[in-house]
Amino acid sequence: MKGLPKVLFVDDQAEVLEELKVSVSDLCDPFSATTSEEGLEIFEKEGPFTVVVSDQILPGMDGSDFLARVIRRDPHVSTMLLTGHANYSDAMTAVNEGHVFRLLEKPYSPAALREAIIAGTRQRKLMEAERVLLHEETAAVFSQMASITLPEEEAENVFLRKRLRPQILKLVDQFPEVIDHLLGNIPRLEEVREILDCLFGNPLPYQKRGKEEVYQAFEILDAALEYDYLETEGHEPEVILGTLRAGSKEFNEEVIEAITKLQQKSKIRYLVNELHLDDLRVGMRLAEDLRLDTAMLVAPKGTDITKHFLQVLHNYNSCYDRTPFPKLIKVFVREPEK
Repeated sequence: MKGLPKVLFVDDQAEVLEELKVSVSDLCDPFSATTSEEGLEIFEKEGPFTVVVSDQILPGMDGSDFLARVIRRDPHVSTMLLTGHANYSDAMTAVNEGHVFRLLEKPYSPAALREAIIAGTRQRKLMEAERVLLHEETAAVFSQMASITLPEEEAENVFLRKRLRPQILKLVDQFPEVIDHLLGNIPRLEEVREILDCLFGNPLPYQKRGKEEVYQAFEILDAALEYDYLETEGHEPEVILGTLRAGSKEFNEEVIEAITKLQQKSKIRYLVNELHLDDLRVGMRLAEDLRLDTAMLVAPKGTDITKHFLQVLHNYNSCYDRTPFPKLIKVFVREPEK
C-alpha cells in the first residue's frame, strides 16, 4: 500500500506467512517469500524495505545467514528473527554479530509483532537520520576548513565575525571554491558538498523535491554553528536559545526545539548502581560490558535498557537452570531530582 513502510516476511510455511501479513496489514505494505533465495530476489526487486522478518529454520540457508546477507545489501534495514527456545543460542549469536535488530519468540503474539514492526520502522528512520547526521558532522568540519588558507589571527576574526580588511573579505568570498577544490576528488561526499553549498549562501535549489535531506542537514548545521558562535561569545544556553528563536536571522523551529531538548537532557545526572537482573528497569544504561559466565558478550557498555532488551535477557535466562549472567550488573541510573 502506497505510503506505508514495506515489510518482507520469509517463512517456509504458507499459513504462517498469511497470519503474519494479516496481523500487520494496516501498519505496512507486506511482501512474502517461502525460501531465503526467493526472499533475496524480492528484496532486490521490490526494495528498499523498512523491515525484514525471517524464520530461523528455512530450507537451505537459515534465517540468520539470510538476514546477514540482507544487512550487507542495505545496512539501514531493520531485521527480525523468529525463533524458538531450541534455536536461541544461534539467534543470540546473530544479534551479537549485528545481523538482527530484534528477536521474536515462537509462537509469536500479534501484539508483539505489531510492536516490533513499529519499532523497526522507527529504527530505520533513526538509521537514516544518523546517516544525515554523519554528513552534517562532516560538513561542519569542512565548513571551517577553508579558514586554514588564512593566517591564524584572520581565521579567528572570520569565526568571531569581526570587521575584516578588504583583501581578507576577498579571500573569504572564495571559500566555496576552496571547499569545492578540497572535496572534488573525494568519493561519496557529494551530499556534503551540497550541504556546504547551502551554507555558503545558495540554499534555494535544495528546497526542491529530492533534496529534502540536504536542505534539512543545512538547517541543522546552520543553527548549530550559530549556537556555537554565541556560546563562544560567552552567552548562557537560555540566552542563546532565545536569540535563535527571536533574532533577526530565521532558523527552523523544529531544529531549535531539538537543541532545547538536548540542552535539557545534558543536565540529567546519572549514578552507578549494581543490580540483580530482575531489578533492571527501562531507562537505565549498562555501565560495563554485559557478558555471560562463558565470557560471551551480550551487550557492550553504554547499551540502553529497553523493554525489548529486558525481554531478550529474561528469555535467554529462562533457557538455563542456573543464570548465566553476573550476580550483579553495573548500570547507570538517573539521579533523582532534588
